[in-house]
Amino acid sequence: MYCLLPPICDTFVWLCRSAKDARRRAVVEVILPENEAVSGGAASASSAAPTEASLIAQALAKLPPDLAAMAEDKKRKAKSSDPGWKYGFWPDIGKKEFIQCIFCKKVVPSGIKRFKQHLAEGYSDAVKCGEAPELVRREMNGYLVKLFYHALLSTTLYIFFSLYSFVFSAILPI
Repeated sequence: MYCLLPPICDTFVWLCRSAKDARRRAVVEVILPENEAVSGGAASASSAAPTEASLIAQALAKLPPDLAAMAEDKKRKAKSSDPGWKYGFWPDIGKKEFIQCIFCKKVVPSGIKRFKQHLAEGYSDAVKCGEAPELVRREMNGYLVKLFYHALLSTTLYIFFSLYSFVFSAILPI
């Protein structure tokens, strides 16, 4: 059984299967061959990987001084927990629909979602960022996919419960 709700349409079955597959994929452990393992007792593969802070610092170091100062200015970023603001800023505070990338210096129009698509490099709506590291691309793509599934699920549940309440209000008038 995939879902607790009755499958009135294929969307419920699909959503529940994808959630089960995601749980299954989260449990998988990756084991590297011995020749790819990091040598040197205290070092591990995770410590060799770049962190978000180091990637941001490297990108800011490559920027010209005036752009680096703009990128670090708190007034040029939204007060939001959205992960896109770690890698972009408003070049002009008056035009808040334009966001500049700290990796390729491109100004992306149409807001933060299009900017995240620019960093994720998998969407036809936005020009791809050739300078974004793999870690950033994965983070943005995961965030966009999570938002898509959340919107799809909430819309589907709203339709389901609207139909459910309509059917029972017709059967059991108050």
